Amino acid sequence: MVWKLTTLSGGFLGQFPAVFTKDGKAFFLCAGSNIRMYSVATGELLSVLKGHTDTVTCFLINELNPLQAYSAALDGTIKMWDYVEANCLRTFKVGLPVLHMCISSSSPHLAYLTLQNTKTATTAASISVSNHVASIEDEKDSKTSKKSNKKKHENTDDQNDIDGSTNDSTMNKVTNNPKSEFAVSKTGYRFKKPVACRVISFSLKGDVNNSKRTMLYKSRGHISAMAISGDGDYVMSVATRKLTVLAVKTGEVKKFTHARTLTQVVCHPSKDFIATGDSQGQITLWYGLMDQSTVSQSAKPVTSTLHWHAHAVNCLSFSADAAYLLSGGEEGVLVLWQIDTGHKQFLPRLGAPLNAISTNQDGSLFALSTSDNSCRLISSHTMREEKRVQGLTSAHTFNDKTTAPSTGLVLDPKHKLLVLNGLPGAIQFYDAWADRHVNDLEVIPRNYVSRIDSSFPVTFRIEQICFTSDAGWLVTLERRADGEFAENSAIKFWEYNSNAPEKYILNTRMDNPHKGKVTAMVAHPTKNMIVTASTDRTFRVWALVSRREESSIASKGGIIQTNASYWTCRSVGFYRDYQVRHAAFSADGSILAIAYGQIVTLWDPVSNTLLKTLSHPPPSEQIQKLSFLGASSALAVLTVDALYIWDLLTLSVRWTLKIAAKDIVVDSLTGRFALISNPTSHNAANAVVQNNTNDSMDIDGVETNPKKKNKSKSNKSKKKETDQAVEHVTDATSGSVVILFEAESSVPLHIWKVAESVIETVTFLPHPTTNSSSLVFLNQRHELSRLDQLSDEEVANSRSTDLNRPVVESDRSSAFEHMFGKMRSETSKPSRVEVELNPIDPTTSNSTNRALNRLFDGPSHVIPSLSKMLTSFMGLVLQKNQSSVDSTAVESTTEPASADPMEVDTVIHNKVVKQAPRTTSDESADRFDVEQTLKPFHEITKYLLATEETVSATPKKSKSVKLSQ
Repeated sequence: MVWKLTTLSGGFLGQFPAVFTKDGKAFFLCAGSNIRMYSVATGELLSVLKGHTDTVTCFLINELNPLQAYSAALDGTIKMWDYVEANCLRTFKVGLPVLHMCISSSSPHLAYLTLQNTKTATTAASISVSNHVASIEDEKDSKTSKKSNKKKHENTDDQNDIDGSTNDSTMNKVTNNPKSEFAVSKTGYRFKKPVACRVISFSLKGDVNNSKRTMLYKSRGHISAMAISGDGDYVMSVATRKLTVLAVKTGEVKKFTHARTLTQVVCHPSKDFIATGDSQGQITLWYGLMDQSTVSQSAKPVTSTLHWHAHAVNCLSFSADAAYLLSGGEEGVLVLWQIDTGHKQFLPRLGAPLNAISTNQDGSLFALSTSDNSCRLISSHTMREEKRVQGLTSAHTFNDKTTAPSTGLVLDPKHKLLVLNGLPGAIQFYDAWADRHVNDLEVIPRNYVSRIDSSFPVTFRIEQICFTSDAGWLVTLERRADGEFAENSAIKFWEYNSNAPEKYILNTRMDNPHKGKVTAMVAHPTKNMIVTASTDRTFRVWALVSRREESSIASKGGIIQTNASYWTCRSVGFYRDYQVRHAAFSADGSILAIAYGQIVTLWDPVSNTLLKTLSHPPPSEQIQKLSFLGASSALAVLTVDALYIWDLLTLSVRWTLKIAAKDIVVDSLTGRFALISNPTSHNAANAVVQNNTNDSMDIDGVETNPKKKNKSKSNKSKKKETDQAVEHVTDATSGSVVILFEAESSVPLHIWKVAESVIETVTFLPHPTTNSSSLVFLNQRHELSRLDQLSDEEVANSRSTDLNRPVVESDRSSAFEHMFGKMRSETSKPSRVEVELNPIDPTTSNSTNRALNRLFDGPSHVIPSLSKMLTSFMGLVLQKNQSSVDSTAVESTTEPASADPMEVDTVIHNKVVKQAPRTTSDESADRFDVEQTLKPFHEITKYLLATEETVSATPKKSKSVKLSQ
């Protein structure tokens, strides 16, 4: 088997600022390791720039060529893109993760980078929430920071940090050991803090592997923002409570101390002042820092303060005309400050905290990147939302540190959409095949309210979602358990209505359906029936009932009578006063399986009677999940550290697998199932298999077939085979492991490791056009990926393209390629199959072959006329044919003479090919006749010259010519 991994939706769209093109027709968003290009007019995805291996942190348009751009990422590289063709032109190796990048229009070949030290490197998620953490800590310490004794210590430390030269001079005697925790100064020993970030200048010209770089300054605190002046003479950054200003021409570094942690910095494009935002919502304007004649290192800078935000300032930006300063933060409000008058305007109720702000070239649009994984285009004239690009909304909230959706990935059986948690109190419908956000359903009506001080508002959490078989009904379960108030929950039944804006209308609501936490909620595969299980040791069966109601609207026939449907609890079940762990329906709905501790009970859902009990796992192994394997008679039971496959026809265990898996998902079409094991819990390397089956296996593309190769293989050898296969992938501790099985065999069909990624939730997604399913999973970086099995035809096509390249999704073709086709790169090499099918003749000149192949390779509008190309073409043909004649002559002189015809064995690529005996007629046919070969070319030459004279004489008339071969 060959598998293909495709990224359906990647990363967070609302973490970094949007970048507009020079013409304002498109904009770019950094999404994980990719850059996405969207249309401003329609909001549709135009192309995806792929090439980085880690989170992209910066994207800038090339000042020299507006059709090119630069991107920097945490993988330690800078890439130069032709975004029209979606091609990577150059890759510069920096060596350290790049957090920020600035390029000035005055020096477009020089980039200023903020590099993260590898010892203190953090993930992209921690970078995005660092401002919030700093804000909370500063708010907690705001009262204690005003004490006089603490101020004295801070002033003594900050006195040496006013200018950059003081720190460098006192630290000039440092031990050579890089791991040393102490530094030697003139006054003695003191504690040495590790360098967190460094700012360098990086040349974008010359060798990509050895570009010129210059160290500018270092920072012991994390640099949260970086900016450059309009003329490119000054570079500034903020780290903790320090504002650092670098004069590029002189190399002088100045450091200024602020009372609070600084989060953002921007520089006015024309005036001499800098704006910074801090963790308590204040915006400070620093004047005269870029004037060397007026500001000395010991003088206190002139500042002014703007204050509206109650929390940290997450983003700052100047408008296109530089008349307004735009700010945003956790409040979800865009604030426009008029610089000259100090007047402010507001755009409230954006629904999520603001992370970044950017403007287009003419200033008509504001791009607001918000934490709900969206980017809103706001008109600067009407202050209304024009377009919105919505990604896969994160379920992360401030009072819930987990990013995994509590509902998991639920499939909408009617529209084949993925349904999962969205914003707090809402669920989202996402089209994974089109990578498009379809709809939001507000289960719990709410308005976004920012936190008060360091405490977050209490919200309900949607924990369970299920659909009926025809998707006519949606059932949601919400719960609030914060420890301060009594636990509260509610189950809601939503009826599908295509005319409704949200497509579902609330029909029935039941408060506190159980006395404990609901552990499972499943739907009947054929009927309108829902089963909920809870820790209160009961399970409830909910059914849809109808009744006739008389409407109060009178008509000609009298009172209108309608049928009203609603949901009610039909029955309650329990077993031995055990807690219910999970529940599942069979494929036909005739059996309901309920897990009580380590016991599986089988029920008749119609009569609510107990049929059988299965109690194979020991009491110490509590059942975590139940799943019927498609339409078969197999039942999968997943415990804490084992998997049991039951055969319900014989009421016996088929096979078991000792493995600590997080989750199990079943493909309803094929009956296959997948186990997911995360690095924190998986011990699949020590898996122990007990089975009596023989089946084929494919581990990382290496296929074995015990049935065909060795039918007498013992169970012990098969157990060893499976152990080695699982251990081959799960030997490392990083990344999740996905293991695919069939019910008949414990030998895995495929074991696949997600490198450096943790799978949060997974499901099987049916293909919209074919009768197949794909394994779709969501990782902790909020990237939605798909794992497909390729058919034999797709494998053959992929291998014929390039055997050395991994099977990946083909990139989007550009508009130029649609019109004129793909152009062959001069540096591209033929594939292995092409070399084997067309071996190169060693007697033929390589330069001749390349010139002959590229003679007609190119768009038709740039190729010269045939008459002008004839001389070059004939010269190349004669040169090639003459080399062939010479090689034939060499072979005839070196071949030994033979009187009788003999059978000749020809060796082609280490393979002996038997040839028939050669005759005299064959040898005479192999002789090369130059005159006979060139005769057609002479005839074509005469005709082309005559045609060109006719066309030049009558330019207004065109004549179609059809040449016979």
